[in-house]
Amino acid sequence: MIARLLTALWLLAASSATSGQSFDQWVAWGDAAMADGDHYGASRFYAGALDLQPGKMDLQWSCAEACRLSHQYEKAADLYAKVEHKDHRRTYPDALFHLAEMRMSNGEYREAEKAWRELLRKDEDPTSFQHQRAQQGLKGCAMGLAGRTSDSLFVEHLPDPVNTYDSEFGGRYGPDSLLYLSSLRGELDRDGVVQDTAEYHVAIFQSREQAGGWAEAEALPDPVNGSGNNANAAWSLDGRFLYFTHCPPDGTCHIVASERTADGYGPPQELEGLGTGHSTQPMVVRMGNEELLFFASTRSGGPGGMDLWMGKLKDTDVQFARPVEGPLNTPGNESCPFYDSTTQTLFFSSDFHAGLGGYDIFTSHHGPLGFESPVNPGAP
Repeated sequence: MIARLLTALWLLAASSATSGQSFDQWVAWGDAAMADGDHYGASRFYAGALDLQPGKMDLQWSCAEACRLSHQYEKAADLYAKVEHKDHRRTYPDALFHLAEMRMSNGEYREAEKAWRELLRKDEDPTSFQHQRAQQGLKGCAMGLAGRTSDSLFVEHLPDPVNTYDSEFGGRYGPDSLLYLSSLRGELDRDGVVQDTAEYHVAIFQSREQAGGWAEAEALPDPVNGSGNNANAAWSLDGRFLYFTHCPPDGTCHIVASERTADGYGPPQELEGLGTGHSTQPMVVRMGNEELLFFASTRSGGPGGMDLWMGKLKDTDVQFARPVEGPLNTPGNESCPFYDSTTQTLFFSSDFHAGLGGYDIFTSHHGPLGFESPVNPGAP
């Protein structure tokens, strides 16, 4: 179920709260929203149940999870703190870990530092995921407390109509000098609810820079924006193939290729060597005399979580697909590869390397011996 639709159900339930919703009803609605991936709606339903039974620990945990997954980090931190205070890692051993992460995401580095140190005291196994992440977390807290910023990095928000009240991501210039981006957009009714949820999918759009701003973004036609969700446009070096992530309605997200012709785009093709195993966020680069595909994947073979992968690319064939070698991949998640050929620098995101909270951007120079240790450029 789409998030806006379930949020509308929340409003309907809230409007009838005066008639007295039962505790079990609120919990059932929250569980249903979580199962449908509407984490924000679930957090509101669980909050309704907590109004009736505020001290129920299992519900505090459920609401904390819903808040974390819907980026309500301050509320999540408060709830995780209550669970950890009562439970001490008996029933919910991850509460302290998530509490530390939420504190960092809120910029509360002193409190996050305390949580990480407490976690290290309770988890003495140096090989465990949480122990290793706590060590990186403490380094990140030190960075945050130092207030290090970069004088050479600036962030500029593109105006309407490129950015809207919907979601836009994955912007990249194409070989035709148009800006390609991914967006989740739908027609709304007067109440702000999506009219046709069956057509509410992420699609690839294009926009042209013009005098005074940008042209209205237009969705690429079928077969690029076919069924399911489609995002993360990239091109072969000769501009002949468009690569993008296709997430079928009932399947695994994977990278496909569509050949550009005089008549438009051909039907998406699976990439030989990748198949339908998980792959996303394609980036095509030239390194030396080779055309390479960088991408992110949760497939087995890497250290864990989402890892950065690469392979030799030729049209719709990927050879020698493998995790990127060197110190980049971690037991956590690495994603969003972008390679600058002029400086031989790979940009990527990670939630495990020492950062300021959540996903940070890192850079790694490709030298004679391969990719070097990642560097956090600091806050802009």
